[in-house]
Amino acid sequence: MTYLISRNVNVNCEDRWGNTPLREALRANHPEAVKILKAAGATMGSTSDIDSEVIRAASQNDIAQLKALVGAGAKVNCKDYDGRTPLHV
Repeated sequence: MTYLISRNVNVNCEDRWGNTPLREALRANHPEAVKILKAAGATMGSTSDIDSEVIRAASQNDIAQLKALVGAGAKVNCKDYDGRTPLHV
């Protein structure tokens, strides 16, 4: 199935909390939506919240979520408030 995203649509729009469509698709575990948004140039927006999501996924051994986050552009060597990376936790 092929999806088209209009050139007039801002795939990086943010809600009042700074969430983008790509971040919401990741949170809701919609891998097909993630692929479509990434192909249209979507980003995850602010990195500090994304870093905490990566750290949380690592601490919970959520490999699928880690793969999804990193595949969508999250940094695997991000750090938490104590300077720990996902590998540390």
